[in-house]
Amino acid sequence: MMTNVLIARNIKKTYSSGQRAINGVSMSIQKGECVGLVGESGSGKSTLARCLLMLEKLDEGEIFLHDNPLHLMTKREIRKIRHDMQAVFQNPTSALNPKLKIIDSLMEVLDTYPNITPVYLQDVRDNRELCAKRLLEMVGIESRYLYCYPHELSGGQKQRVAIARAISIQPSFIIFDEPTASLDVYTQGQILTLLKELQEQLELSYLFISHDLPSVHFLSERILVMKEGVFVDHFKKDDLFSQDRYPYTKKLVNLFEI
Repeated sequence: MMTNVLIARNIKKTYSSGQRAINGVSMSIQKGECVGLVGESGSGKSTLARCLLMLEKLDEGEIFLHDNPLHLMTKREIRKIRHDMQAVFQNPTSALNPKLKIIDSLMEVLDTYPNITPVYLQDVRDNRELCAKRLLEMVGIESRYLYCYPHELSGGQKQRVAIARAISIQPSFIIFDEPTASLDVYTQGQILTLLKELQEQLELSYLFISHDLPSVHFLSERILVMKEGVFVDHFKKDDLFSQDRYPYTKKLVNLFEI
């Protein structure tokens, strides 16, 4: 029997301007599953991500992380389980403090939760430098970059550091919001392959958000298509080319020439 890591029901969010960003969407993500969310800019994808992370207050709806009702919890209560839900965003440069060395950015989350020991860090948890080296190794970066500053790394390397930081605390669920959008095509492919390998090795659950349908199709088992704040299509990746697809989905398929 599959276990739901995340359940969201009837999520609604309206901006202060009165514009409805999300209009009653529901979804679930199972353990070890990657669900892809695709749609054009302004469709509500990133707003939904912020709602799921409880960075935006919901107008209506329910969000459960391992049966914990996030929508009913205080900020303090959410902080206690925040380690189990991480995120990687589009711009790795803005995600890393330019004044901190890579080791300090990388270890920030682990330093915050000293009582948590991921299974893949058990033998090095009491040594900060060895922990950081192990995490860099897991994302394909040489340990010589530990004491560098972010400006000394390429965009792809910085995104790998952001990914390493996200997995450092062994979360069960990670949201990736356009994580390859600022990278060149070659580096995009490398990052997508890395994400797939980590998901399989660590049994992670992902919500992978992108406007790029080929990337979503490569990484995800199921795909949600969002337009104007609602899900207009939902299908298994193998059904992408079915004649039953919503017209907007077919438009995306033709646009990207998949």
